[in-house]
Amino acid sequence: MNSKTEIEKNLGLPVTEFAVPFGAFDSYVKDTIRTAGYTLAFNVDGANSDARADKMNINRIIARTSMSARYFTELATVPPIYFSANVPLDLCRVDTENTVMSFKIDGVQAFDETTVQSTVTSFSGLDLPAYLTPVAR
Repeated sequence: MNSKTEIEKNLGLPVTEFAVPFGAFDSYVKDTIRTAGYTLAFNVDGANSDARADKMNINRIIARTSMSARYFTELATVPPIYFSANVPLDLCRVDTENTVMSFKIDGVQAFDETTVQSTVTSFSGLDLPAYLTPVAR
């Protein structure tokens, strides 16, 4: 018996939502969650989602005891950012053979371009330059 079935048996209710442990999320995880019968899945990107969000990759914010109520409110009210035209298609699965990563921020005009940052987080210890190249609108 798998964990979903066990939880449903004990609760006597269907379980349709899944919070991905540590937010370790990519297309493989999303497909596995969908195949298991879940209809909503949550990551921990620390951002907001709205009605446009992929129901199998909904953002959530981890509330930490060190966060002030004001800071949490600021995080919770920032408009969500959506990306398209990703290279590679699954930006979560990038290997060192890729020399270029790019994406388009949909609705970028709603953001102050001086506050938009991109960070490489998976190649710790490597000296990888990260550039944000604004594209003319």
